[in-house]
Amino acid sequence: MKTNQSTKKIVARLRTEANRPELWERVEGFTSLVRPTAIRLTPTMAKQLNTLATFHGAHSAEELAKQWLKERITYELALIEKARRQVG
Repeated sequence: MKTNQSTKKIVARLRTEANRPELWERVEGFTSLVRPTAIRLTPTMAKQLNTLATFHGAHSAEELAKQWLKERITYELALIEKARRQVG
């Protein structure tokens, strides 16, 4: 029983710390604090992403995925801005 209560206290402390931005590390290239986000991939997708990361010379599959997401987000936001200028 004591272990269960101890675990609950640890989890509660970690949750509290997770909501304190000053405890998050700063990452180069970002102007604000970065919070980890998990994207779950199927085993096949993970293997394919690793293969592509190696092919493209990325240090990791995560790095390649971040690069692709950044490119796509930038592209989509530019499209939205262009549409707004044409409408408004």
